Amino acid sequence: MYKQSPAGQFLLQYFPIAWVFGIRFTVAALPLIFMFAAVSPEESSIWDVVFFGVFEIVFYWRLGIHFREIKGFNPSLVVR
Repeated sequence: MYKQSPAGQFLLQYFPIAWVFGIRFTVAALPLIFMFAAVSPEESSIWDVVFFGVFEIVFYWRLGIHFREIKGFNPSLVVR
């Protein structure tokens, strides 16, 4: 993701984008999380690790896509 953001702008973009996208992504995945929690046993299992590993991979993959979209954004197109 660092190479997908404009030079010197990584931290300035990472936290706001990750915060907003993280909330949206979690809300969208809540039904899946609740279903998984209902069928999973009380103690952690390999399926917990797999599920949340895939969850994080998809999260960071989509976050990288949003960084690329912002990198190609032309600020002169903003109507003032």
